[in-house]
Amino acid sequence: MERPSSPSPSSPSPSPSLGARRPRRSQLFKGRYVEYRVTTRDDLRFAYAAWRLGSKIDMLHFEPDADMAGPEWVEYTAEFLIAHYAYAFTLFAKTHEGKRPAGIALLHQPDKRAGVLWMADVIWFPWASSRNKLESIVNFMNSMRKQWLIFEFAIPAETPFFDHVCRYGVMRRAGTVFDLYTEPASVFQTRKLR
Repeated sequence: MERPSSPSPSSPSPSPSLGARRPRRSQLFKGRYVEYRVTTRDDLRFAYAAWRLGSKIDMLHFEPDADMAGPEWVEYTAEFLIAHYAYAFTLFAKTHEGKRPAGIALLHQPDKRAGVLWMADVIWFPWASSRNKLESIVNFMNSMRKQWLIFEFAIPAETPFFDHVCRYGVMRRAGTVFDLYTEPASVFQTRKLR
């Protein structure tokens, strides 16, 4: 019996990404709980808990007092979200403590007539695992793309995450914007359903 010959050093070896199978959304959600809904004041209690745990709530001009109590913080944040964003959705996932919010997606609507939204911010809670974040955003984008075209402008630190989301077929990379932030931002958009 002959041994298979090994590739010669001069022949290129196949790239692992070229032969890699595209992951399936059905496998991502198998036996998992993911959903989203419009953010309520009750959901903001989880954002308050995350803020008290030291998580950075990264929204432009969001400056609550450090000594604000829970209800006061929730009211301040609700008014801030209403004033600065068109939509806020709470993303839920199955965590080690059961079904809990994994984060809040905040969106702008640049033109009321067009079916376009910009993903302004996603506030991830500290108890959300990497898988919770992936499941939540893939589910959210998959559902929202039925009625909206959503754009995400990702800074270099966020780009690998959204590149991975693209592998599930709900988004595609659309290019790069150079003057939006201090560093180039990758542009992602949702894919239309066929």
